[in-house]
Amino acid sequence: MCRLIALSTFFLLVHLSAYSQNLINESLKDRSLIVIKEPFKFTLNQNPWRIKMYLDRINENNSFNDTLLLTNLIDRSKTQDSSVWSSDEITGRILINKGQQIRTKKTIMELDSISDEDRRSLKKQIRKYNNQTSGWRKYPISVSRPICSNDNNYCIIAIEEGNNGGEIGLYELNNDSWSFVGYLDKWAY
Repeated sequence: MCRLIALSTFFLLVHLSAYSQNLINESLKDRSLIVIKEPFKFTLNQNPWRIKMYLDRINENNSFNDTLLLTNLIDRSKTQDSSVWSSDEITGRILINKGQQIRTKKTIMELDSISDEDRRSLKKQIRKYNNQTSGWRKYPISVSRPICSNDNNYCIIAIEEGNNGGEIGLYELNNDSWSFVGYLDKWAY
């Protein structure tokens, strides 16, 4: 009986890990490979005017009108997980501390599964990052922990792109695959 419980718990954890990994991969698609370990903290305003604005922004591309779900996600975003990201959670990317210098050769050798094009782009990003501290760039990115709905079919993830701006996106789970629904908010510095 104990083995059965342990085995079912193991499969549940593997499923949840793959579930969240797919969400992270979808939200980081086509973004920098340099990620800050500390999760990004964001705030969403819950007054009726702002909720309408969030819905309007999402509906630029889609027809999402669930005010109750959006209000629930905003409520959940008030208590965000602040534990640092690990390489098991964000795979195929460089995790750094804020302000940390990056060793180019060592870092690229650790990422053996990236394409030659990504490798060249990463070398360029690392050189620029190490050489200037205040330039307007889209890396390193800072990613929030996902804020999920009660049924885990919708999640919000916020991403700050270096010192250049950011966005808060809504994602939906369909057939074990996450898809981008729309932006709740976007900003630029």
